[in-house]
Amino acid sequence: MLDILQVELGSNMNSASLVRSGIQGPIKATSSKSNVLSCSQSRSFWIGVNPDDGMMEVGQGNVPFQQKLMTWKVADDLFIN
Repeated sequence: MLDILQVELGSNMNSASLVRSGIQGPIKATSSKSNVLSCSQSRSFWIGVNPDDGMMEVGQGNVPFQQKLMTWKVADDLFIN
């Protein structure tokens, strides 16, 4: 059973973002959008799951499920609290 999802925003010198299964585990989703993080301005991010289809998403901005960066299918045995 998967215990942890690791979300990295602005990885690889702020040139990519990714989701891993476990700490430093296999990559489940990626985004090549660069400059996601900023030293000079605050930015909002969200993580959400759709209970109907089990898709988890990570995005940017204040409105969940808009401005998506990454989407992936969650394993059926993953408990989301």
